[in-house]
Amino acid sequence: MTSEANLEIYNAPAIASHYAALDYLTPCERLLFDTYLQRGMSILDLGVGGGRTTPYLSKLAARYVGVDYAPEMVNICRARFPQLEFVQASAAEMPMVPGDSFEAVIFSFNGLDTLAPREQLWNCLRECNRVLRVGGVFIFSSHNPRSVLIRPSWNRKRVSSFAETLVGGARPLFSPTFQVLACVRVVIAAATALAATCRRAVQRGLTRGFWSGEGYFHDPGHPNLLNHYWTPERVVSELRRFGFRLQRKLGDDYPRTSCRTTTFSQKPNPCESTALRLTLLQEIPKDEKLRREWNKLVQATEQPQVFYTYEWALAVQRAYGASLKPLIMLGYQGESLVGLASLAVDQCERKALFLSSTTADYCDFLGEREQRENFVDVVFTTLRQMEIEKLVLANMPSDSTTVSCIETLGPKHGFWPLIRPAYSCAQVGFGSAQQRMEVKRTLIRKKMLRRNLNAFERQGPVRLNHIREWNQIRAVLPRFSNRHVARFLSQGRISNLIAAERRVFLDELAKLLSQSGRLVLTELMVGDLAVAWNYGFQFARTWFWYQPTFDSGLEKHSPGLCLLAKMVEEACEREDISLFDLGLGDEGYKDHFTTQTRQTVHLTATASFSKHIHEVARYRTTQLAKVSPRVEQSLRRVRSRLNGAAASLRKSGVVGVGALSIQRLSRSCFGHEKVYFYDWPATVSPNCTVLSRRLALKQIGLELLAIAAMEYADDTETLQYLLRCAKRLRSGEQQGFALVTSSGTPVHLCWVTGFEGFYIAELNRKLAAPSPNSVLVFDCWTPHSARGKAFYATTIQLVAGRLLTEGEAPWIFSAASNSASVRGIEKAGFRQRYSLIRRKLLLWQKVQSHEVAEMSVAPTEILVGA
Repeated sequence: MTSEANLEIYNAPAIASHYAALDYLTPCERLLFDTYLQRGMSILDLGVGGGRTTPYLSKLAARYVGVDYAPEMVNICRARFPQLEFVQASAAEMPMVPGDSFEAVIFSFNGLDTLAPREQLWNCLRECNRVLRVGGVFIFSSHNPRSVLIRPSWNRKRVSSFAETLVGGARPLFSPTFQVLACVRVVIAAATALAATCRRAVQRGLTRGFWSGEGYFHDPGHPNLLNHYWTPERVVSELRRFGFRLQRKLGDDYPRTSCRTTTFSQKPNPCESTALRLTLLQEIPKDEKLRREWNKLVQATEQPQVFYTYEWALAVQRAYGASLKPLIMLGYQGESLVGLASLAVDQCERKALFLSSTTADYCDFLGEREQRENFVDVVFTTLRQMEIEKLVLANMPSDSTTVSCIETLGPKHGFWPLIRPAYSCAQVGFGSAQQRMEVKRTLIRKKMLRRNLNAFERQGPVRLNHIREWNQIRAVLPRFSNRHVARFLSQGRISNLIAAERRVFLDELAKLLSQSGRLVLTELMVGDLAVAWNYGFQFARTWFWYQPTFDSGLEKHSPGLCLLAKMVEEACEREDISLFDLGLGDEGYKDHFTTQTRQTVHLTATASFSKHIHEVARYRTTQLAKVSPRVEQSLRRVRSRLNGAAASLRKSGVVGVGALSIQRLSRSCFGHEKVYFYDWPATVSPNCTVLSRRLALKQIGLELLAIAAMEYADDTETLQYLLRCAKRLRSGEQQGFALVTSSGTPVHLCWVTGFEGFYIAELNRKLAAPSPNSVLVFDCWTPHSARGKAFYATTIQLVAGRLLTEGEAPWIFSAASNSASVRGIEKAGFRQRYSLIRRKLLLWQKVQSHEVAEMSVAPTEILVGA
């Protein structure tokens, strides 16, 4: 889409001759010219065409210059007005015109809209601003994509003439004849206009430009001609961005309102200008001046938050730079920073979101309330130019001025907003001394809390330890991360701290915020032992409960709740703290302390109206489903299965999924499963030689599982296995072992349980123990990145040795179809004793046992490299 295609049309001799024959001004043009153009001005007439406006403007001007990019048009103008100056040039590039050389620039007949692509149009506005003097005027007209109404029109004189022809000389019949004909003509005109309006509404309504408020359309009179259409609101926004100040806006067929708008703008005096200048950064620099201005802007917002600071955004960039592409929008008024939006852009999905949306409790645009509307307007304009199709703003405070600005300005720029309630953030307010005393009394009255604190007091003095120095924080963070991951595993969840990026973010944030004393890592100490932690902040008289955790081994005494209670108690006694913010999430324990809440919203603004409708419908459906918990759970299960099916399709394709489904169906109807059972010869001692001497067998605990989760964070299957392990630890009925490296990283894990009554899924039956002391090694797992290094055989051999020393008889089993498992078991030194075969035909099944002749087996020397 370029201006060259339009140039070929306008340069055609027939088209040029047509425009040369035009010699009128529209009522709107005449009004603006008479009102705002003064005799003796220097006037630049862009898109002069065949010279339609030249006679009028040249009489007013002390200096008149006409510009057009069609050579044929320029030749006609030079022939018609040889005494005037005409230049062949594009309005987007006028290097021959000096800056500040004209007092008025005219671009009539929607000439501005013929520039394509959009960059050419923006260049034209920039050039117009350059060549205009301070206080100069810019008058132009443009199309409106949402003006679809076509008015009925008819020629009264033609109807009157036709009536006279019909009645001849019978004057008494003229009046009734004219009235009848006029009524018929009005009906025809109305029907024609209605049909044309409907046709135009359908044609434009199916385009993206209609809903977004800006786009390119084919000209009805010239099908090959592309014209740019934009709503008046978009026009005004662009004028402001390029340094103009709107003075007046009229319909092209004034005093009516047409599909075109004629606009008069003025270039303001720089000393008086209030226009915002937007600067874009794709990387946050280490700039002390920017840091000061940024954080000063944070303090100017309605409720300053540590999440808005320069340090927070810089920490996010350093930690998530590989996956997030920052887009920092800085709004300047003169040399002062008055607005800031810290965003990230996903170019593949054409989506923009808050840079800190996955790390911050609150996100917002920064700036004073009075400047917010102008800044949001400029941000939307820039996003449209970047062809961003979706703006996702999570965790935005519902009482923020930004929310109402986006709701108002979004549709004007073609963004359709959807605002949904997100989180209700619990808070403890300390507005007065009486409130502080009431909060303390509430804490004292909680019996369970007192009982838990007394239990800790019996072990040692209970106190808070606040760590603010970076070197001390860095020493504590690894243990903090391990306990956080372990706590989540024990609850059947995966902590966000398994991701290396998240741990790097906490490191970087601590390093940056500790310099100003804003970061506080608080420990609950019982004697010399830390039992609970909170990674939090003290900022703008607020203490933040950001990322807490505790030692899961002491869960029965609720160390996390005790930590929170002690922190709230201390906040009550500090005059520099007026608010304790409990952050995102609706955990039940927060209800014991909450005195107020702050609501956040999830805001999406979509450039596609159809996608907006889809999002609204999906949200409304979800809300209806929440009325019934049973319906909501059913929908969640369905969505989970659909997501699983979609993931399988992406991984294996249609053919692979189809083959797997057929295989499963075949097994469920016509099964034939064979399982080998092995024991360890009582007369044979395990003989495992570890070449590197860097491996050891350890018993599985939550801390070890946490290490594994952080090491194999990208291994989904291993994470599911670790959740299963954590569940077994909580039950306490089975014992787990892991082979670990010298750095403490598990490379293989397995479990041991009693043989008697063990349910084996492959056979769909419980087992009978061959002897009272028989135990079974089961559920062995090697993470994908650690496979192929003989860790399996090494582990089960070491486990067998330990079980033998404890007087147990170790057994292990494997499906016959799992050849890798069979090889590992035999390589470790186990001997096959018998097998169980299950045959199934629909609902019928039979399990048979086959004994294996006893053989003398010696364990193979296993060479393992860590």
